[in-house]
Amino acid sequence: MFTVLLWWGLLILLVIKAGLLLAGAWCWWADWRRKGRTPGDVASVGQVD
Repeated sequence: MFTVLLWWGLLILLVIKAGLLLAGAWCWWADWRRKGRTPGDVASVGQVD
């Protein structure tokens, strides 16, 4: 019984982590689009504005 709960806990954690990653990627993409960056500016994405 304990192992089943453990697996469910891990599964839920993975789902939450995936959701956070997707939300983060979506926010980053929306911010990137809003700034009107062109493909040539991609190299500067890693730097803090």
